Amino acid sequence: MSVKIALAGFNEKPKKVMTAFLQSKKSDFLTLADSEHEAMLIDADTAAGIQQWNDNKLSMPIIAISTTELASELTIWIQKPASVEKLNIAAKQLTELIIQSRKPSRSSAAQNNDVVNSLKRDDKWSDIALKNSVTNNSSQKAFEHFDAEKTLQGIMQKALQYSEETQSPVIVSYEGKLIEINKEEDLVRSSFNEKTLRTLCRFKLNRHNTTFKKGTIPNSIRTQNYTVSHFFWEIGLDCSRGRLPNTLDESQRYKLSFWPNLTRWQSPQHSLRISSLWSHTPLTAIDVAKQLDISTAYVIAFLAAADSSGLIQHCDEITNTAPVKQPHEARSALKSFFNKLKWN
Repeated sequence: MSVKIALAGFNEKPKKVMTAFLQSKKSDFLTLADSEHEAMLIDADTAAGIQQWNDNKLSMPIIAISTTELASELTIWIQKPASVEKLNIAAKQLTELIIQSRKPSRSSAAQNNDVVNSLKRDDKWSDIALKNSVTNNSSQKAFEHFDAEKTLQGIMQKALQYSEETQSPVIVSYEGKLIEINKEEDLVRSSFNEKTLRTLCRFKLNRHNTTFKKGTIPNSIRTQNYTVSHFFWEIGLDCSRGRLPNTLDESQRYKLSFWPNLTRWQSPQHSLRISSLWSHTPLTAIDVAKQLDISTAYVIAFLAAADSSGLIQHCDEITNTAPVKQPHEARSALKSFFNKLKWN
């Protein structure tokens, strides 16, 4: 079993060599695919290659081959000259997580038992997630929603907006603990430890018990640092606990704009499979759960976190009906020409 990969940025001769490698038995983990590919193999020393890397480095796993190092959360870099050994090592790193998502699925009932047990073991999901843990054979029902504006997520969204408007860092204060957010530097510093921050996500917050103002946390205070997207992913997941924010609808179709960093961020089970499907096709949460044959609780949790961190695109403009393909003009003209020949 291997990952479908597309080539980009290679000149004619290196492309032939790479194509031959991918089509040979030397490549155990990768399969060449021009369409519906899951990852890219790029020669980043060409203008076309570096453009492809810049366009896709945040949305798709990439193996980048170049003389100078390229870094992104989804990039595996190979320094030139590339070798079969280097390619196979990189390919194995790329596919370790993806291959696991292709294991044969068990029955929905068995999977639902697993999700219930895992949710019970992990208190960040609470009992609310269990209520939304339905099997795919169940009829569609309304999910429990919550008002994100009255949680830490909503307070931090307002602080982020204030930081962007003032172009300065902003400090959010709650019972003597501080969180600093800096939009310009893409930085969040929190004096809360992870467990306390997770607990805070359970409470209703407002301007009476939470305040924010311009400023920075003193360097003498120990902090946990995040990127903005990472921080909002974490609190979006913990504030949700298996519920949907009021701004989201289970019948609405969504598409993943950028992949979350699943190797470093806490994430629901099956997040890799959910990311892969949702990055290619606009679907509802119910449809994602059905296609992957997993509990909707995982999909709802993923959707809430992705929406909080700005990784989800709403797809109102996309219709359910696929457009009817029109015949190619040249083919139609050729067919008309042969029809005339038959009559002459």
